Amino acid sequence: MKKYLVFWKTAVWTIFILVLFLIPSQDIPGSGEMPYLDKVVHMVFFMIFTVLFIRDILKLKSLKYISPAYILVAFLVVFSLAIMIEFLQDKMNLGRDGDIIDIFYDLLGFFLGMLLLIFSYGFRPRSL
Repeated sequence: MKKYLVFWKTAVWTIFILVLFLIPSQDIPGSGEMPYLDKVVHMVFFMIFTVLFIRDILKLKSLKYISPAYILVAFLVVFSLAIMIEFLQDKMNLGRDGDIIDIFYDLLGFFLGMLLLIFSYGFRPRSL
């Protein structure tokens, strides 16, 4: 159990994302001033989530390279989190609407985060 404490940064970031994306939009200062700002926020927040999550996996497994299996796991986690947030935004009636386009930007953030990680850590398609 103690070894999973390595995910504390990812857990804190996930809570931050959930709180920010689920509070009423009128409570967020400046949220209506810039068009498409919410799409950029989705992309950047999920890029950071992806980087934190993969780095924590690499630390937990003592790995130096990113493998396809961990990319797939991260993708499934990001996709699930994105769908859950949009579903909750739609159902909670807090002045937010679920938007399928936001999921697209969440996944775009995932891909940008993975590119950043692959350039930083390298990629190993399979164990030799």
